[in-house]
Amino acid sequence: MAIRGYVQLTPDPIDEENAILSSNEEMALVYAAQEQSHRRRLKLRIGMVIAAVALLGAAYKTTQWNSNNGSNSPASQNAEQQRDGQIESVAKFATSSPLCAPFNGIYFEPTQACCATGCGQYCGATNCQRAPPDVGPMNTCCTKKYTNICGSAGAVSPCLLPRTIAGAVQLLIDNLSAFSSDPAALAAVEAALAQLLNVPVADITATLSAAAGRRLLAEAVNVDYVLRLPPTSALSPADITTQSANLLPALQTQLTSANIPVNVLEAELPTPTVQEAGTPAPAPAPAPLLSTTTAAATTTLGYNVSYNVTL
Repeated sequence: MAIRGYVQLTPDPIDEENAILSSNEEMALVYAAQEQSHRRRLKLRIGMVIAAVALLGAAYKTTQWNSNNGSNSPASQNAEQQRDGQIESVAKFATSSPLCAPFNGIYFEPTQACCATGCGQYCGATNCQRAPPDVGPMNTCCTKKYTNICGSAGAVSPCLLPRTIAGAVQLLIDNLSAFSSDPAALAAVEAALAQLLNVPVADITATLSAAAGRRLLAEAVNVDYVLRLPPTSALSPADITTQSANLLPALQTQLTSANIPVNVLEAELPTPTVQEAGTPAPAPAPAPLLSTTTAAATTTLGYNVSYNVTL
């Protein structure tokens, strides 16, 4: 007689749990290995970036040192000279030109400017901003950045040489003694000219010269002047002469405000002469004094007043 049957085997829960734990541990190990590999690659990349930045910094410092101290190779010297423009000719001309000597500077012809003497070859050069720091702030040697006019309110280098206009103001007044004895009268002339020509009053200097004579009722005064303008100024002699009609009221207002007992009877602005920047200022030509007329004769009398106007 035969007996048939089967045996059903079921997994032990404990063994199944152990298998799951073993699988999770293996996956965790794999993830940990991958994370470690990723971190190594990231550290390597960061190290390469840091090394590249360090190399760039070293190269920049080397370039700066070479630019400040120069290179011994003729090729590099020629290249720098070509970048800087007219370095040698400018430096040579600057040492021999008297134009900037009164302003303690060296002359740069293309922009009619006076650089600080310490600028040397950087005066007006294309790399003017690379001048030694002990010369002054950045752009001290960059003439295209200049705004001060040489001689204006005592300005010295760095500054622009002025374009000058010389002429005379002719006045007929009733009190020459009061006009000539009060320094405020010259300040009134300066203020009136500043108003008419639209320039700062600090840029105008007036001086009184010798007397030519006097009358009881009317006395003539000549005011010789020199205007110092920026090299690019468009002010013309015609622009000045057109202000003749406005001179008398402007000057009278200034004299009255300063409590100066002087009445302006006549005022004229004859045509002046122009001298371009980079040449000595012209001496104003003597202008005929205004005349006072009587029934018996005509007499020309007065003082000369010289003044400088700096624009």
